Amino acid sequence: MKATSGHRAILAGILCIGAFVRLYRLDLTWYFLDQVRDVSTGTAIASGQSFPLLGPLIGWTSARLGPLYFYLIAPPFLLSGAPLAGAVFAALASVLAIFLLYRFASDLFGPPVALTAAALFAVFPLAVVSSRVLWNPAFLPLFTVLLMRDLYGVVVKGRSRAIIGVFAWLAVLTQIHLSGAFLGVVALLSLLLWRPQLKLVHVLAGAAVFLALYGPYLAHEATHGFENTRAILGAATAGGAPGGERGLPAVVKNLLFLDRGVLAGFVVRSPWPPGFLSAFSILYAAEAVLFGLGLVLSVRQLFRGPAETRRSVGLLLLWLLVPVVLLGSRKTALWWYYFDILYPSQFIVAGIALAWLAAPGFPPAAARRFLVRGAAVLVLAIVIVQTGFQVLLQRRIDAQAEIVFDAPRFSVASSPSALGTGTLTTLPYGYRDRILRVLVDDFGLDAEGVVGQVHGSVLGLRQENEYLLHRLAARAPLKRPSDGAASHYLVVKAPSAEPASASRTVRVGPYRIAAYRPAIDYGNWSFALLPRADAESIPEGAWEHRELPAENLLTLGEGQRLAWRGALRIPAGEQGVRVAVILYGASPLEVTRAESRGGSAVPVGRRSWLSPSLYWTTEAVFDVKAAPGSDRAAFRFVVAGAGPVMRVDLHELAITSSPERDTSRTPRDRSPW
Repeated sequence: MKATSGHRAILAGILCIGAFVRLYRLDLTWYFLDQVRDVSTGTAIASGQSFPLLGPLIGWTSARLGPLYFYLIAPPFLLSGAPLAGAVFAALASVLAIFLLYRFASDLFGPPVALTAAALFAVFPLAVVSSRVLWNPAFLPLFTVLLMRDLYGVVVKGRSRAIIGVFAWLAVLTQIHLSGAFLGVVALLSLLLWRPQLKLVHVLAGAAVFLALYGPYLAHEATHGFENTRAILGAATAGGAPGGERGLPAVVKNLLFLDRGVLAGFVVRSPWPPGFLSAFSILYAAEAVLFGLGLVLSVRQLFRGPAETRRSVGLLLLWLLVPVVLLGSRKTALWWYYFDILYPSQFIVAGIALAWLAAPGFPPAAARRFLVRGAAVLVLAIVIVQTGFQVLLQRRIDAQAEIVFDAPRFSVASSPSALGTGTLTTLPYGYRDRILRVLVDDFGLDAEGVVGQVHGSVLGLRQENEYLLHRLAARAPLKRPSDGAASHYLVVKAPSAEPASASRTVRVGPYRIAAYRPAIDYGNWSFALLPRADAESIPEGAWEHRELPAENLLTLGEGQRLAWRGALRIPAGEQGVRVAVILYGASPLEVTRAESRGGSAVPVGRRSWLSPSLYWTTEAVFDVKAAPGSDRAAFRFVVAGAGPVMRVDLHELAITSSPERDTSRTPRDRSPW
């Protein structure tokens, strides 16, 4: 069946919807260390300052992919150095994947199946989420469709020249994500099963293209003893995140239910509209039923119909099932985005089911029109509700000004997540950008000023802000601070109390940026390493002077502790000051002991959480009292933990009311699903 003008009009609408859900409030995309790395590398390539020979790290290993991903994301930074340019590029690449999916599925099974597949893929929640951020998985669907299109040309249509494209797209996919190698297995099995006639010149040309696209990587490996290649092979055989078990049943269950359980990992605090989640779940279940029915029909078609149809269906099933079997055989925690290489095969299968329901051979003629209309209404309802889900989700993220992930729900393997039970919390890109703009434009700070004079846990580590600060500082000469009396700044989220000495406050959504004179004497601090947990006395010579905030201090070994001491100036008329100790570490750190006025200081609040950049932030709040007859107070505290101590900082808060005492290691948010 040829595409009609009506089909083209529907496709245009699908593309518009797909673009809308991917670009709507894109400023709320996540932006942590992986995105900082990608943006920095992409801009360096675009400006001709860097030409990397290796790509990003493979998670949980020391191995790196090929560098082609970095070169792939460089073009948007020729136009703009804004990090959002990369996210827009990723979103538009996904829109292009929708269009190419329609063209490919139309060749396989006709326009009705293709339109259904394109519509479902355009709004599928997890596909949309993956495409709204600059990261490797965002580009997997586009190049997967390109690969399968050329593989279809080879094994079904007998076009020998298409093997060149198969080699090329495999070179791209395996440098985007390690799971791209699974599609190489799909290609190999397809060639072995159907043995298409290939011309040697086309095979050699394809191999040459493959090697050319791997050229920078091979140049590096040839001069480094192929050490990274050995590391990749070790990662491929050992698995990814530690602690996993082979989970083929869990993987198959996840496939059949279209990753439904993963959606519970997106934590929002605001309630959803009444009845929305019920409607969403019912339609999601209907989509999963269509997918299951389509699988049954596809298997049946393997044994019926013309040879070309059998090959087309066989290729589709290989694309779908081979990665599932290979993923299920791996001993690792499997994260939801590992399944992005399956997109959009599930939706082609669902389209086959809907086309069968309305086919002339199945229902009576009188019922056919009813089923066709019912199928169209079902697809339209799914599109409307899943589009609404994206809009409502982004509005809730905007309202809470945080992106919160329930980490274990994002692992679809049968074993518990290597991250344990808890949440990951990160600041959306737009809020980070707006807060830094206020600090630079309104308060006149440069990059070092932000690192040394801005306190609070909102902005995280220096590395997460460096690129944005560099752009802001290079944009125009710095303004003089309008609050010359203030020398420090606190960024907190309401309802946290700002310092009593705050001279000016600027609001950015729910965040407050307060300029104030600090009670903490940041230049008068020292630290000492306690070699044992039971060590009490510290020789005076063991103390080493260090200004706060302090970064990249040392690595704590087993049983070691880190002691800090310093002084605070108590504001006039106050008996003491409330101090927040903020620790950043590669593993959870804890304030095990604190002293004020020679006695033990009891924490009035404590919390700890994990960033998606996989570092821990711990915040402990204490009331520090002044010495009798003095306007100064001494404060000591001891830090316990293991691994690198990445940053230590303090700031004060007004003593208005005691914060909620929370000794857990994660915020107590819960998914509403």
